[in-house]
Amino acid sequence: MRGRVSRSISLTVPNEILEEYLNKLRIRVRYIDMYVKTRLNHIKITFYGTPEEVQRAAYEARRLLGELTGTLKPTRSGFFRYRLDRVLSEAELKVAIPLELLEIALSLSGYETKIVKGYVMSRANYRLVLEMATKISKIYYESLKIKLPSNVRRLVVLYSLLKDRTLEESIEDLLRRGLLVKGRMGIAPNKDITQLHKILEEELRSIDSKGKG
Repeated sequence: MRGRVSRSISLTVPNEILEEYLNKLRIRVRYIDMYVKTRLNHIKITFYGTPEEVQRAAYEARRLLGELTGTLKPTRSGFFRYRLDRVLSEAELKVAIPLELLEIALSLSGYETKIVKGYVMSRANYRLVLEMATKISKIYYESLKIKLPSNVRRLVVLYSLLKDRTLEESIEDLLRRGLLVKGRMGIAPNKDITQLHKILEEELRSIDSKGKG
């Protein structure tokens, strides 16, 4: 068994994210002992563990800072690459969310996103991805109090999120516009879900272009 070693790194962390940074770092490197010394926005972190553990922890500390400050470099294709399990554990979810909602919501908000093989590939920075996942979870949690088919629930949650409407207002809007219909079996989509997503995307782009005009 290899002996324990120590390694120290010094970082400059903006004051407004210092507490968040340290909380998330403790979660990420919980497999190792660490000592933190802070002075204003300068921190010195000393890790104690095997050579492999301290090397990995130092990498994670720098990567987390890049994620939270938006300075992480994207891949050649322009996407940031985040581990999905890490996103879900750090987003403070009230309930588990359908992953397609995170993918669609970010994409419709102007940040092309795809979830592939355990990774979130997105043009959005890490903070935006976490914030979106948290918002979806809160709305999805509230939607569980309303009896809805799963495909309708996802559409209503997405509409509520992107249009900034309450769930009740979203259902009324979608029914009034004929995008949802109410029958003997309850509420159902009047179009293919993919078509409804495209309608939302076109509306959001229209609103965005008017705002810039």
